[in-house]
Amino acid sequence: MRLTVLGARGSVAVCGSKYTEYGGATTCYLIETNGEAIFLDAGSGIMESPMVSDKNVSIFLTHPHIDHLLGLPFFRELAEPEKKVAIYGMKRKLLSVKDQVDGIYSNPLWPVKMDEYPSHLTYIDLEGESEIKLSDVNVSWIEGNHPGGSLIYKIESKNKTIVFATDYEHSALSDERLIAFSKDCDLLIYDGQYTWEEYNQKKGYGHSTMEHGVEIFKECNAAQLLITHHDPWHTDGMLRNKEKELQGKNNRIGFARAGEVIEYESNF
Repeated sequence: MRLTVLGARGSVAVCGSKYTEYGGATTCYLIETNGEAIFLDAGSGIMESPMVSDKNVSIFLTHPHIDHLLGLPFFRELAEPEKKVAIYGMKRKLLSVKDQVDGIYSNPLWPVKMDEYPSHLTYIDLEGESEIKLSDVNVSWIEGNHPGGSLIYKIESKNKTIVFATDYEHSALSDERLIAFSKDCDLLIYDGQYTWEEYNQKKGYGHSTMEHGVEIFKECNAAQLLITHHDPWHTDGMLRNKEKELQGKNNRIGFARAGEVIEYESNF
């Protein structure tokens, strides 16, 4: 597997000289295997995706908040005639995944629906907490802790495992489930939008802290941790200083940077 961080910013995209190191694009991660190109969310970071026309293309949405769908109209694969693209997600408020996407991308909010793009687009509603097989990849999911719901995904291929837990707020019960789900994974991507001090003012917003991410990382015995969903007010300098503080001497802890690539014994 190869993972590329396309966007790691939370809540809203930002730009400017203070956001060049960690990036300002909202959430999108690309996981590639020999046969699959799996996008985790479709924030504005998906605009930076390389063309993956030789692979099966799937987008797995954690939830339909707009920062996680912001880049979908600009996803270049959708402009490819007859290219097959599948969007997966959970029904929310009795709305199918297609209904959720159409609710944002249709008149009067957007001039065309996604169905009007040249690609062949399909929608798949996930059910419960289960798993599916996509050629050489296994994708499983559980419900996280976030207003309106948000899925936590586990991607497995050739004995390598990545867990994606963005838009997640810690609690005793949800932590217990996440730790079990992430046990011994190779990479845990964790929502660390706030510091402990900030979290005291933002409980119930649906996001966790950088510090708690380190605790979960240790509890689940993950090989590597990436903190994601960076707060739009957190500049490069602030994130860099906090990253050094939490790393200490442990280089297995890091903050996600747009453009970062992590590769696991692949043939790319």
